[in-house]
This record gives sequence, structure tokens and C-alpha cells, in this order.
Amino acid sequence: IADIEFNSSAYRAGLSRYDIITDFNGKTVTDRESLTNALAGHRAGETVTITVFRFNRLMTAGEYETITFTLDAAK
Repeated sequence: IADIEFNSSAYRAGLSRYDIITDFNGKTVTDRESLTNALAGHRAGETVTITVFRFNRLMTAGEYETITFTLDAAK
């Protein structure tokens, strides 16, 4: 995640800048194209679950976290 809107449902659910999305609603995400393809099958208002890898502050380790939120309409 390069940037995130502070008033978005994803941010309120816990998604943070620099998180790496590895799974979007059961589909493996390996790059921007695979994320775009996974997202294409969903609409604003749908609830989705993603898995992210989040580094610690020293960028020496990290952990996976699962986040569920409702998709916002595109701006």
C-alpha cells in the first residue's frame, strides 16, 4: 500500500501504508495486476477479506494479518 485515505473503510479496519497485500478474498496476490483482477469481481458495498504482510518498525521482521472491510466507492 503506497497511500491510503484516512477516511476509508479499509483504513478504519486497520489497513496501513506499506502493508503488502498477499491475498484478496481468497485469491493470491503477487503483483498489481493480480490485485486488480481480484478486485474486478467486486463492487462498492461488498465486504471483503484481505491478508497483508506488515513489517515491524525496524523492517527486520513482520507478520501476516487478516482484515475484513466493506469496499468504498471509487473517487
